[in-house]
Amino acid sequence: MFSIFARGLVARFAGYGCIALGFWLLYRGFSDENTGAAIGWGIGGAASILVGLYLAVSLARRDSPPTSPQPGVPAAQLPEEVVAIDPVYGSNQGS
Repeated sequence: MFSIFARGLVARFAGYGCIALGFWLLYRGFSDENTGAAIGWGIGGAASILVGLYLAVSLARRDSPPTSPQPGVPAAQLPEEVVAIDPVYGSNQGS
């Protein structure tokens, strides 16, 4: 159990660290006066932010419970579908 907890904690910190590193690299890119280096800092920062967000989303998806019906589960235990109703017109047409 401890290894699962430690692995999840390390992976979360890695995702948050990538996001923080990405914003720091973007800051360096905007504050650098050398255009060639600034473009490199910006591209590296953007890539780091995307990697960090991917890690954060994949971890959240892995930790969430399944939403599809499981075989052998009675229908009374499945979550009900929420129908979006327009508060102004009272219809469920459109988005």
